[in-house]
Amino acid sequence: MAGAVFSREFAPLAIPIFIVVPGAWAFVLVGALTIASVVIAGPLWYPTIAAPLPGFYFVFVIIWRTTTQIIPLRLLAVLRALDSANQGLEARAVVQARVRIDNELRRGVGSVLQSIVARRRWHIARCARHPGAGAHSRRAHRSLARRAAFQLSRARLAR
Repeated sequence: MAGAVFSREFAPLAIPIFIVVPGAWAFVLVGALTIASVVIAGPLWYPTIAAPLPGFYFVFVIIWRTTTQIIPLRLLAVLRALDSANQGLEARAVVQARVRIDNELRRGVGSVLQSIVARRRWHIARCARHPGAGAHSRRAHRSLARRAAFQLSRARLAR
C-alpha cells in the first residue's frame, strides 16, 4: 500500500524534470517514472484489495497531471522566446531603416552638398587670388546656395 500511495507523487515530480532536464532526456526520465509507477502499483486496470489504485491508473494520472501543468509552462516559454525574437527583429529593422535612409540621403543630397562645398572652396580661392572679386563671389555663392536649396527640395519631392 505504501508503494501505491507513493506513486501519486510521481506526477508532481515529472513537472520539475521537464523544466530542469533539457530536451529528450526529460521524456526519457518521465517515461522511467511512468514505468516505475506500473512496477510499484502493479499493472492492473481495476482496483483490488491489494492494490486499490492500480498501476495503469497511475500512468494515466502522471500523464494527465503533467500535461495539464507543463503545457502552460512550455507555452509561456515559447511566448517569451517569441517576444525576445520580436525585440531582436525590431532592433534589426530599425538599423536597416536607418542605413537605407542614410544611403538615400547620400545618393540624393550628397552630390548637391559636395558641389556646394567645392564651389565655395573655388570662390574662397578666387577671392584669395583676386581681392576685388569678393563681392561678386559672395553674390555668386548666394545664388549657388539658392540653386542648391532648390535642387534639394526637388530631390525631396521626387521621392
